[in-house]
Amino acid sequence: MLKNIAAYEQVRKEKTISLNLKERQQEREQLDKARLDRENARRVVDGQKPVDSLEALEKQKEEVPDGLLNEAAEITADLDTWLTRNRQASINVSTPARK
Repeated sequence: MLKNIAAYEQVRKEKTISLNLKERQQEREQLDKARLDRENARRVVDGQKPVDSLEALEKQKEEVPDGLLNEAAEITADLDTWLTRNRQASINVSTPARK
């Protein structure tokens, strides 16, 4: 993770870009290779098989459920339930009794 952050910071600090298309393509290939190497190193540590390309990595990520998204959905559902109950309770409390 720290290597990913360092690589991101290095790219972000770049203030110039080559106008030469081949040079930019070479730079992109180097960045992609470095990213793939970092990702494969992380996968080996986690006990997963290395991937051959970034495309294969993206495809695998699409297949894995997003735990953070699922948790956010659960929290939202809980909040909606809580708000609905409290709204009903406040309606019951604020409605004067009829004689």
